[in-house]
Amino acid sequence: MSTMSEITPQSNSGSPLIAVFSTNNETEAHIVAARLRSFDVPAIVQREAAASAIGISIGKLGECHVLVRHPDYEHALAILEDTAQPNQELPDDSSPIQYFLDDNEDEAEDD
Repeated sequence: MSTMSEITPQSNSGSPLIAVFSTNNETEAHIVAARLRSFDVPAIVQREAAASAIGISIGKLGECHVLVRHPDYEHALAILEDTAQPNQELPDDSSPIQYFLDDNEDEAEDD
């Protein structure tokens, strides 16, 4: 995860956008941005246009940045840090699967 670094773009409100997450995987960047949006934190993914055009996904040219408004930066970091906790396990509320066979199928196979 990147440290706080201001990126040139500005939000519609005029607030500078700050990179809250950086990766070389564009899909991962979009997942992170969607996670932030699910908590009502506006986020966008920025990638160098030339990287998409020529298919570069390594180095500085291949980086994707998830950007948020300056006032949302701390909240976004808290969301991402909470998401990264490895000890979060889903509850085991699954019930055993029951299969119901149609008796007519057994008779059809015997014929």
